Amino acid sequence: MSLNVYTTTENGQWGWDFYIELDMPFWGGRVERMSWTHFLESDESGRTQCVGRLNRNTRSESKLHKIATIKEADVPWVHEICIEAIGPLRELADFANGDDPMVPTHLTQMQRQWWLSVWKMTLEREIFTPLDSVPWAHPL
Repeated sequence: MSLNVYTTTENGQWGWDFYIELDMPFWGGRVERMSWTHFLESDESGRTQCVGRLNRNTRSESKLHKIATIKEADVPWVHEICIEAIGPLRELADFANGDDPMVPTHLTQMQRQWWLSVWKMTLEREIFTPLDSVPWAHPL
């Protein structure tokens, strides 16, 4: 079964996250619309980590932009790739001002680089199947 993969847009700006839409069996035989969300997050100390979260409520339809499909069996690989993509960012993180918390523009740069790395790896490993309307590289 193929599932849809989305990223977000807000105020015309691309989001640096992935939403994998799931239809999950729920109590009483109903089907609940859920999603796996993966994004990069930084805490107050400037440490950056990949967050994978199962959400019961997806973002507003108007903010979602469908970019690919994925086979249900390949979903667990996405989290592994998201974590793997953080490794090359360590050098970029070391470029920040020592122990100072990461400034927002620097975090945005890391999020963008992380997103592009995940996108590239999932396509190379044939985990995501891009839509014909979505270029291989992130359309910036």
